[in-house]
Amino acid sequence: MDVIAVRKQPPAHSSAEKNLRFLVVDDQPTARKMLRQVVSGDPSWSVIGEAANGEEAIALMDRKPDVVLIDIVMPVMDGIETTSRIKRLGPETIVILTTAHQNNEFQVRSMQAGADGFVLKDDLTTEVLREILNDIRPGCQPRPMNIGNDVSLNHE
Repeated sequence: MDVIAVRKQPPAHSSAEKNLRFLVVDDQPTARKMLRQVVSGDPSWSVIGEAANGEEAIALMDRKPDVVLIDIVMPVMDGIETTSRIKRLGPETIVILTTAHQNNEFQVRSMQAGADGFVLKDDLTTEVLREILNDIRPGCQPRPMNIGNDVSLNHE
């Protein structure tokens, strides 16, 4: 499983404290449907908006999502630039990038942009998302990562 979770600052909330509101961002309608299904697997989570590109996602940030699930490769504005802008607008917003591409550069650029997590779409399930959200808390730092290997966290 290719999952990375990192939190550089303490979150304003944890996934266990309240119902989470998600924004789903992907240019492919079938991928957005899959992401909605993953979110709907937890009754305390809800999708409050969908976007087909980064510009649409930025326009929906006034809905104050707790978590944004973003595809990396999209037209208009890619997921990495979108992540950077979302983090400037709301640093407390949890951003998890999703991709179908096994590419180390994507992982590195995602984390540099401020992403809190990165996961391959093929690996994303409700349980995996819950695990990522539970790991996004103070004291977690990523270990060096290789796509194709499990990634665990150092808890300092």
